[in-house]
This record gives sequence, structure tokens and C-alpha cells, in this order.
Amino acid sequence: MRIVLDLDATEDPTHGQQELNFSNQHYRAHCSLPLLVYATLTVETADGTREERAEQELLVALLRPVNREAAFRAKAVLRRLLPLLRETWPGVEGILRADSGFARPELYAWCEGERVGYCLGLAKNAALMRRTAPWLGEARAAYAQQSAPAPGESRPAVREFGQFLYQAGSWEAERLITCKAEGMAQGENPRWWVTGHLPSDLQEPAARDAFYCQRGDRENRIKEWKGDLRADKTSCHRFAATQFRLLLHTTAYVLWQAARKRLAGTEWARAQVSTLPRKLGKGAARVRESCRRVYVQWASSYPWQRLWQGFARRLALLNSS
Repeated sequence: MRIVLDLDATEDPTHGQQELNFSNQHYRAHCSLPLLVYATLTVETADGTREERAEQELLVALLRPVNREAAFRAKAVLRRLLPLLRETWPGVEGILRADSGFARPELYAWCEGERVGYCLGLAKNAALMRRTAPWLGEARAAYAQQSAPAPGESRPAVREFGQFLYQAGSWEAERLITCKAEGMAQGENPRWWVTGHLPSDLQEPAARDAFYCQRGDRENRIKEWKGDLRADKTSCHRFAATQFRLLLHTTAYVLWQAARKRLAGTEWARAQVSTLPRKLGKGAARVRESCRRVYVQWASSYPWQRLWQGFARRLALLNSS
């Protein structure tokens, strides 16, 4: 079994006299900086390749002050999380994936010590640009050699991939860097990742690029968590109380995510978290309780009675198992 752990940070607006209320120039606001960790299971397809499942599980929502870097406390969270995953699924293979905000030597060293694969973005610098120059030259030339596009269209982008060993000044050893050199109408678009302990199906630079780009779907999960369940409405004065409210929002998200799984095979199987509360939880109904059952009586005009009945049966089977 392989689990991909995606780390990300997002702003959580703060107000007034909240504890640890700091301003951040990047977000241009007073805010906190929660650390989110999502887990995605990958499965092997019929042709022997691997693909990530559509469902991403939110495992961690840790509130942090915004005057610290994005990777603050990431290692401490992983040190507690990985043993739990390995205890639950012995032999599980873990891969850490994150953007350049988490590209820190202590995370590389921890992953290498725990034999956890990692693929982390790297920010642009002059040394990386010099090492990537040959591939950039090839991509630039290949893009320019394409035939002229039709009016109103542009030439398709050209991508070249490479890899090389690199050691930044704060690193204790060389590490493998994967680079993407892209020539496009808007100009050059180079990208870099530092990688280590990746499995055999991610040894090619192009495969690492495709693997890293899949983390973009986590942005949609963060939008659900923040926008649909209002997880950024955390205005308690004390920092610990604000963290507790963050956990309440996260619990609600996990519960609705579990409800969506119970709706597999229905039209709600891929519904967004914002859809389920409106259709499952915001209808007018009469609730009666007996010593053994809870009866929910919907109005005859309620349009999703059949789906609700199926959902209720699945919950009953789950509770009886």
C-alpha cells in the first residue's frame, strides 16, 4: 500500500486582540497559518501503472502563528503521524509531497532517516538556473522551430526534463534535483524538485513532474474546508480556543466526507461538501424517536427521499457491523 502525504499551509484571518495576531506581507493581512496534511491512497491499475484515488483524507489541521515559516512544526507532525500510519497498515509506503515552502534540510534528513520518499518543490535561484540552462536551451529552440500557428492560436508549449546532483549551502550532502524546462508563448517556465527514496515508477523526471502536479487537486479540498464549512471563521481570543474551533470544522469535514463515501453508486458519490449539507441536512422534516429507532418524516415534496432512504440503510448496516 502506498500513501501520499500532501502538506500545505493556508491563511486563516485574525481579528482584533486575538492571541498571536500578526500581519503577513505575503497574504497582506493579519492571519494565522494552519498546517494541513492530506493523505491519498494510490492503487495499481490493470496496465501496471499507479494512479491516485480521487478521495483525499484530511488528517491534520494544526493552527500556527503566521510569523513563522510554512514548514514550522511540519517535522513534529510527521514524527507523530507516520508511526500511526505504520501501526495501522504495516509495511505501508509513504511519500511526502509539498511545495517549496516546505523545502527544508530537516525535512529531507527526516525522510531519509525514516526511508520515506519525498518530492518537494524548490524555489528559483541562480545556481539552479545555471544547471538547468542546457535543457532550457533545448526547450527554447524546439519551441521556436515549430511551424507558425493559425491566426488566434499559439504554439504548444515544449517541455524538456533533466536531473542533476545539487547541494545548497545549508545542506549537509548532495541531493537529486529534477528540473522541468518549458518553452512557451509567455517565455521560459523552469521548475525544480528535490527528491529522494522515490519508488521505481517515479524514477523518470517526467513521471516525477506528473506526480508533483497532482498535488494541485488539494487546493480544491482546502476550498471545500474553508469556503463550504467556514473553517476560517475562528475568532476566539485565546489561541488554544481557536485551535479547538479549527478542529470542530475539520471534524465536520471528515464526517461529511464519510457520508459521501456511503453514497457510492448514487448521484451524490462525487458531490462537493457544500452540496451534501444543503441536500441531506437542510430539509424540513419531522423527527420522532422510539426506544429503538429514530424516524425522519420528510414532506412528500422533498425531491431526494429515495437517496436519503438508501443513505439511511447504509448507515444502519454500518452501525450493525
